[in-house]
Amino acid sequence: MFSFNIKYLRRFCLALSLLISPLSARADEAAGDTMMILDASGSMWGVVNGETKIAGARTAVRGLLEAWPASRKLGLMAYGHRRKGDCGDIETIAPIGTIDAAALAATVDKLNPKGKTPIADSITKAAGELKSTEAKATILLVSDGIETCGGDPCAVAKALEESGVDFTAHVIGFDITDPNAKAQLQCIADVTGGVYRDAADAAGLADALKETASASGGAPKEPPAAAPEVVENTLRGNLRLSADSDPLVGYSTAISWHVKRSGSDEEVDGGVGASFLKFVEPGDYIVSVDYGNAVGEAPAKIEAGKLTTVDIVLNAGRVVSEAAQAGIPGSASHDWGQLSWNVYKADDRTAYLTYSFDPVPTFVLPEGDYVLTVTKDELAKAEKPFTVKAGDELNVGLELVAGTFKFSAPGSYIVQIRQNGQDVASLNEVEGEKAMTPGDYVFVVSYAEGEPIERPFTIKEGETTELTVTK
Repeated sequence: MFSFNIKYLRRFCLALSLLISPLSARADEAAGDTMMILDASGSMWGVVNGETKIAGARTAVRGLLEAWPASRKLGLMAYGHRRKGDCGDIETIAPIGTIDAAALAATVDKLNPKGKTPIADSITKAAGELKSTEAKATILLVSDGIETCGGDPCAVAKALEESGVDFTAHVIGFDITDPNAKAQLQCIADVTGGVYRDAADAAGLADALKETASASGGAPKEPPAAAPEVVENTLRGNLRLSADSDPLVGYSTAISWHVKRSGSDEEVDGGVGASFLKFVEPGDYIVSVDYGNAVGEAPAKIEAGKLTTVDIVLNAGRVVSEAAQAGIPGSASHDWGQLSWNVYKADDRTAYLTYSFDPVPTFVLPEGDYVLTVTKDELAKAEKPFTVKAGDELNVGLELVAGTFKFSAPGSYIVQIRQNGQDVASLNEVEGEKAMTPGDYVFVVSYAEGEPIERPFTIKEGETTELTVTK
C-alpha cells in the first residue's frame, strides 16, 4: 500500500509540474505571474488510495514549490480552510512575488480543511490581484469538486477573458468523480485558453498538454459526439449531511438508497452513490438512505410526467483519522501494517458502534459524543474523545505512544509476550517487528521439545528494542 500511495503522489506532482513546465520554458516573457488557488474545503479530508486528499495536496504543492524557477513570481490563495459554511473564506496566503519555498510549504502544511468551495469568487479575486501587476498572468487552480457557493466559475472565467484581462487558467481536477464537476472545471480552462488535467491520469494526458501549449495547435478536433438519449425520470434524491450542507456528490457503495411504497416494507427500487435519479411509477413512497451509521428518510409523491426531488438530511458528520507513532518522524497510517479502529459511544464503552481496518478510515456518524480507538499490531493502542455535529468534516488524528519490538527466535514453535504474569500476545511468526505500549514484558519462546525460554525486556517510547533468542 505504501509504494502504491507514493506512486499516486508522484503522479499528482507530475500533473502539477506538467502544467507549469511548458510555461516555465518560455520564462517570464510568456508565462508572466502565476497565482495558485488551492482547494482546502471540507471535502479535502476525503480519502484516496489510503490517504487524505489534503495530505496528498500538501506533498504535491511542496514538490512544485521546491522546483519553482526563481525568476518567476508566484502567489498562493486558498479557500475553505478557516471557517465552516462561509463562502467568503478566501485567503491570499502569499501575494504575488518571489517565494520562500520552504516557508510557503510550511504554511500549506498547516491548512485545515473546513468549509465551502467558492471557485468563482476565488477566480475573480485572483484575476484582480494578477491584473494589478500589469503582466501577463496565469491562474493554476487545484480543486477536488464543484462550486458550492452558487457562483458560475465558467461564466466568470469567460467574462474576465472577454473583458481584456490577460490571463490563462490551468486547472487540475483532484479525484473528480462527478461528471458535472469535471465539466465545470474543464470549462474554466477552455474559455481562457488553458489546459485541464485530471490528477489521477497525468501520465496519459502529457501529449494533450504539449498539443495545447504548442503554437501550432495540433490536430483538428474530433466532431462532437452525438447527444445521449434523454431518459425520462420521475424521482431525484439529494443527500446532505446537514440542512445547510451542500449535496454530497460522487459514487460510493457506502451510500445506499431504498424506495418503498408508503405503508409497505417491499422495496420497489434502490441504488448506490451520493445522488439518485430513477424512473419510479406514480404513487406515494418513502425514500431512505443509509450512509455509514447515519440513516435518513423522506416521503415522496410521484406524479406522471413530473420530476420529484427529495432532499434527505442525515444530521451527521464524516470523520477520518490518521495515526502517527511517537518517535517515528513523518509516520502516517499508510506507512504501517495492521491497524484496527473502533468507534464507541462516549457513554457506552461496552460494545463498539462501528469499526474499520482501513489505513485511513472514514466514519459517518450521527450527531453525538464518541470515542475513537486505534490498535496497531494488537499491542499498541491510543484513543481520543470527539464530538460530531451535523455537517462536520473532521479529522480525528491519533498518536500512538509506543516503542518498537524487533524479535527473532529461530527454530521455535511459538512465541508469546507476557506482562504482569498474563499473556498479552501469541505470535505465529518466529521473527518480526511489533509496535508496543511502553512497559516491562517477558518474551517466552517455546520449542517442540524442551522447556520454554523466558527473556525479560523493556519497551521505551520512541525507541526500538531488539531481542534474539536461540536454543
